[in-house]
Amino acid sequence: MEPRSLVRSSRLGLLRTKDALTLPLIISSQALLVVPPEKLVALPLQQMLSLVVRAITQAFVHGAFISAFSSHPEANPEFKVSIKSEAPIYGEINAVASSHAMVHMGSLSKLCSRCISLYIDYRPKPALPPVHETFRALANMARKVEVGWLSSGLAEADEESIAPETRPLTTSIWTILKTLLFCTIMITKTGLSTSVYIPPAFSHSSAALALITLRTFSHLAFVIEKFGDAGHGAFAELKRGFYLVLDVLANNADKSEQFVKGLCDEMWSGGFASTHPVKRAKKAFALSAIGGKFDWDYLHVLSLLQQRGIRRSQ
Repeated sequence: MEPRSLVRSSRLGLLRTKDALTLPLIISSQALLVVPPEKLVALPLQQMLSLVVRAITQAFVHGAFISAFSSHPEANPEFKVSIKSEAPIYGEINAVASSHAMVHMGSLSKLCSRCISLYIDYRPKPALPPVHETFRALANMARKVEVGWLSSGLAEADEESIAPETRPLTTSIWTILKTLLFCTIMITKTGLSTSVYIPPAFSHSSAALALITLRTFSHLAFVIEKFGDAGHGAFAELKRGFYLVLDVLANNADKSEQFVKGLCDEMWSGGFASTHPVKRAKKAFALSAIGGKFDWDYLHVLSLLQQRGIRRSQ
């Protein structure tokens, strides 16, 4: 067996081993979701949260599941994206999509959300660092997913430019991406909605969590665009999560401006043209956020955008 094949075989084996190890947690999650809050808080919530977050990030290969796509292109004059059905990436993506953790991602996400909610409610001071770490883990996954998507060639391909034998693979990838988006929305929405009720001494943490969440959504802008957008056309859960983030962030002028400047800078980094599909999706997301509920002076915001070459289309 060639060294590259050995590496892929080892990677698949590792994925399956990690997936098997999540089974006890998956089974436990079904029961823990119905345990009364006053009893669940008696458990070590920090350790529980850490275990669930680890299971979730491992299920998505820490956001690197698309990275191998770019190493399998086949020359095909008819299609932009063509990968032979026997290519190893089919097995790798199938292993991710069909894993126990992915199949039960709804339960894992709900348990993660419940741990965060109860932890913040009952022990806000010790809860905030682990919750921040959870939000950063989701942000890191989203960033790696965006990088993998940009390098895959899929970013500039529509359905007709993908070879028929490759379409089942891209469909599986989109299913995983949609699952990641829903998982992210559920966890961040719960964390933010709970954090707004913490004592004033910790109120800055809510804005920090909101800032991380918006950056995460920005990395996933191409996924959000696939299923609507982040504004009025969004599906219900995304719309609620999106406007909750804006409500929280709008109460902190420094974090709000930091977000706008960060998005504007990001729009002109990475070496891709402004007409690139991912860049367009990020621009649409940025304008949805800026035109959402931020209570800013419009001319000041427009000035920030124009300084970096982003202008609202007329």
